[in-house]
Amino acid sequence: MEWTWLKDWWRLKRWRKSKTNSEDSVCFCDECLQEAENGDLELCDPSDPSLSPQELDDGGKVVIVGVCAMAKKSQSKPMKEILTRLQEFEYIKVTVFPEEIILQKPVEEWPVCDCLISFHSKGFPLEKAIQYAQLHNPYVINNLHMQYDIQDRRKVYAILQNEGIEIPRYAVLDRDSSDPKHHELVESEDHVEVNGVVFNKPFVEKPVSAEDHNIYIYYPTSAGGGSQRLFRKIGSRSSVYSPESRVRKTGSFIYEDFMPTDGTDVKVSSIALWSSRINKPKTPDVTERNFRNTCVTLLKKTGNLHWPRVKSAY
Repeated sequence: MEWTWLKDWWRLKRWRKSKTNSEDSVCFCDECLQEAENGDLELCDPSDPSLSPQELDDGGKVVIVGVCAMAKKSQSKPMKEILTRLQEFEYIKVTVFPEEIILQKPVEEWPVCDCLISFHSKGFPLEKAIQYAQLHNPYVINNLHMQYDIQDRRKVYAILQNEGIEIPRYAVLDRDSSDPKHHELVESEDHVEVNGVVFNKPFVEKPVSAEDHNIYIYYPTSAGGGSQRLFRKIGSRSSVYSPESRVRKTGSFIYEDFMPTDGTDVKVSSIALWSSRINKPKTPDVTERNFRNTCVTLLKKTGNLHWPRVKSAY
């Protein structure tokens, strides 16, 4: 059992004990878990028999974990793999809420669970999920109210800044604001000035809505001008070049400095308090066909797709 699984299991244990009015005074919040990492709080060995379900759960009651999401997410291959592993625990039962119940039935008729995993995607009634959590008070794995914030890139950037996470220099052009100071735009051939902040090309133009994936990258005249228009993948394409060099004149946008990454996205996934995994997939502005052909060629020559080889060959 990995330490991250143990951490979540302990949190669930604490919640279950509070439901039975047990006098368990041990706190397993992030601060205490950090102390555990530093050695100030002793954690049990995951292989220790004391961590068996009989010890972790009073009376052997099965904990029902409810998964509330659109079918495209809850029935995806990665989700099924996660749920299969989760159900290896004898005292955990997983219930996946059917999409038709989520969309058509009132929350009073949804399945009852002890622990809720719920996340937003297109078409998901997030407000109903919040009402369900308020009705049954399950242990909620991921913050439901925060999922409204992640649908707005302005709020996401503000959260990242508050947490001290570095982000590109940016400015928000808010055409929905009644204050003219929030939507001042001066455009020149090779730069724009947004609310007094100058961005030289290349720069990125993002809709403030995180649900809108129509992101444009504008190139300077020295590189031929024009723009690369990114969108949700259609077939084998996820972007198209346009000779248009002028920014959009309707809607609200975030403008930010372009960050060169050698044609790859850099995605960092946290896997524990002390480590992370970095993935570098192809960015949407790189031609899918060329990238795929490069991978096929390398696979035939070397028998594997070691990333440095792909990067150096492309």
